[in-house]
Amino acid sequence: MIHVNLSVPMKAIEIGQKYLEREARRFGVALSRITDAQMDAVASEYGASKIEDLHAALGYGKYSARQVLQKLAPDKVTLENPQVAPIAEPSTGSAPAQRRPGSDQDLIIKVKGIDDLLVYRAKCCNPIRGEAIVGYVTRGKGVAVHSLSCTNVQNLMYEVERKIDVEWARAASETFQVKLLIHTEDRPGILNQLTQALFGEQINIRSLEARGDDERATDGAIIDVTVEVRDKKQLERVVSAVRRISGVRDIERINQ
Repeated sequence: MIHVNLSVPMKAIEIGQKYLEREARRFGVALSRITDAQMDAVASEYGASKIEDLHAALGYGKYSARQVLQKLAPDKVTLENPQVAPIAEPSTGSAPAQRRPGSDQDLIIKVKGIDDLLVYRAKCCNPIRGEAIVGYVTRGKGVAVHSLSCTNVQNLMYEVERKIDVEWARAASETFQVKLLIHTEDRPGILNQLTQALFGEQINIRSLEARGDDERATDGAIIDVTVEVRDKKQLERVVSAVRRISGVRDIERINQ
């Protein structure tokens, strides 16, 4: 679970407002012609006491701008419009998991202060419990949580106002899938030693595949293995155990 400090939602209000304005331009909806009464009525439909709260909800990904615009201009906007493709967040190597309020996955991540908020671990770095993390408010997609060491973080932080403090919660019942790429000697028995080392650390193996490592060495092999770990410390123990196997030349964590 991840808790986010959302005591000052001004950044979400601004992001949500810009998100709504940009979608309105794409659909040809003139927001300047929408009255305050109309905006307040739509905000009320979404449980917001004022338009700023609706903008914040849009910024945090609780609703889509298209949903709001459909309420404001149903003659121009439908919820399923094949003529207009959705605007994607600038490519950062991350994408939200397909989680929605009410799904079992929502129990893994909890947001402090706002209910039903979409928060997800970025795929570009796949942070696991124990790693330093940082939150990044995306446009209309919620809060993406990155490892602080993620190579994409510096690119994302060009808009500092989108940064938000996040922290791991205390519960530790969930596990995280981690993919490891292991370079070894190509010899009989090495796979058996690897699986025994993983079982010794009480690790569940989700997938395992071996192939020749022609690029690094003619007598080498590559083992792709995906394991489930509870946190960073357990992953470090796994890596240490694998490195102790005779014939293992290198091991690296793959996030993409």
